[in-house]
Amino acid sequence: MDSVAKNMIDKNAKIYIAGHRGLVGGAIVRQLEKAGYTNLLTATSRELDLREQAAVRDFFAAHKPDYVFLAAAKVGGILANDTYPAEFLYDNLMMEANVIDAAYRNGVQKLLFLGSTCIYPRMAPQPLKEEYLLTGPLESTNEWYAVAKIAGIKLCQAYQRQYGARFISAMPTNLYGPGDNFDLEKSHVMPALIRKFHEAKVSGASTVTVWGSGKPLREFLHVDDCAAACLFLMERYEDNEIVNIGFGSDVSIADLAALVKQAVGYEGEIVYDSSKPDGTPRKLVDTGRIMALGWQPRIGLEEGIRDAYGWFLEHVETAPGEMLLAAGLLFGCGGAEERKAKYLERSKAFIAEEDWDKARVEIRNVLQIDPKTAEAHYLLGQVEEKRQEWRRAYGAYSKAVELDPDNLPARERLAQFYMLQANAHRGQDQRTEEANALGQAQNEIDEILKRDPSHPGARALQASMLSREGKTQEALALAEAVVRDAPDHTAAAGLLAALYEQAGRTADAEKVLVEGAAKSSEPLPLQLHLAQLYARDKQPEKAEQVMRDVIAARPDELRHRISLAQFLSNATPRNRSTRL
Repeated sequence: MDSVAKNMIDKNAKIYIAGHRGLVGGAIVRQLEKAGYTNLLTATSRELDLREQAAVRDFFAAHKPDYVFLAAAKVGGILANDTYPAEFLYDNLMMEANVIDAAYRNGVQKLLFLGSTCIYPRMAPQPLKEEYLLTGPLESTNEWYAVAKIAGIKLCQAYQRQYGARFISAMPTNLYGPGDNFDLEKSHVMPALIRKFHEAKVSGASTVTVWGSGKPLREFLHVDDCAAACLFLMERYEDNEIVNIGFGSDVSIADLAALVKQAVGYEGEIVYDSSKPDGTPRKLVDTGRIMALGWQPRIGLEEGIRDAYGWFLEHVETAPGEMLLAAGLLFGCGGAEERKAKYLERSKAFIAEEDWDKARVEIRNVLQIDPKTAEAHYLLGQVEEKRQEWRRAYGAYSKAVELDPDNLPARERLAQFYMLQANAHRGQDQRTEEANALGQAQNEIDEILKRDPSHPGARALQASMLSREGKTQEALALAEAVVRDAPDHTAAAGLLAALYEQAGRTADAEKVLVEGAAKSSEPLPLQLHLAQLYARDKQPEKAEQVMRDVIAARPDELRHRISLAQFLSNATPRNRSTRL
């Protein structure tokens, strides 16, 4: 490695991502969009068969991409490689050769070819260094794929050597994450385990069988980390030597299975089938080359598995018939209702513990068994709202109301969403859109009050609507009545305090917030409101004390510590300590 260039890609450059629907290609698209690149070029396999040389040449001649990420490949696990050797060798050879040659012929500025760490010899020393390439025999269970990838590496090096093309190659370790292939016949170990444990959980199976002895060691890298590394190399690396991309540590298949079991929430036993092949005993890559350039992975294995399982629940299960058939539920196997009730109970427990990721998994399990469970959609809306996934939350609440028109909590949340939309439209001076959103909010309020005239949430929202219309006294009277009837209602207390503040009745606002926070099961919004009131009323000591009370109750929430630090730095004398 004798040169490192920092050639940042122009944000308007045309970038072609070959294989954008695959695991790595999809992650590269997300990474590029996140980094502000907007001129992205993609084509599905139906639109462009990369195995056809003429079609690839025509595509490059017509579109003239500036940069290329070559992530297209035919991939699979041990079983798929062993079953389809000709396809793994031929398809990958054709795709990479056609794209690399067309890139050179059409003046592509730079190309990154994605290989795989299976290119290294079976018994190479660990960790695997880039210079170990072609120093020994390959692992027999994936040699066809490995040979094709080695050919792609050498082709990039040949075009760089003969023509000066800026074609580089990166070798990712085992990848997993959003967009993975969960087909049990064709998938790698991570997605296969996720699906196996999930199906066992849904069906109530007492054991899960894992191929092999569980002893082999594997390294796993979240695909979003891999995509970040690819962009990093495209911008900063110029040499013709290959570069490993990895996490830097490995884990046994047995330990991996235990982590997946925990993430999925499966409670049965793991059985190992030693009659099945283990594959390479260990495969850990040396990442010294890329890390010396300044790149580091960011996503830990436990976090990454939870993310991958969440994506599986959202996307793979969009074909519920297939999954329910695999779980034995379409034919009325006993225990479905009991499992559904159990998952609902667990989801509520996780919500109470504010463990949103685990709650989301349990709710998805309920919907896998019965997608028409209105209560589960409502709970999902709560979870997505806490995760700040507003569109998903809105969709979940809407579905809950569609399935159960009498689900008043879901209607209340929808009304609140519509009012927030109205506020956004008002800020952008979009009168028609604002009026439409307010109309939808009023419809939900009316539906709630039709079913429960004393509903405190709906009455508080009605008071807010009256305030928007300039009917201040009516709004104030209604808000006071709601707080009298439901002194523990957070939203009503907050609204009444705001109305008092608008009327200059600061002492009354303070009283409502203090009493409401003491009685409410969700005191945090009222406490924060109270701190703001004290700050506006030039009572910094009281504001500080309220914020310290919030932090004491929620010591793990960094945002409140940051808020207090900012408040202290802006509102207190310089000689006061701001240490938390």
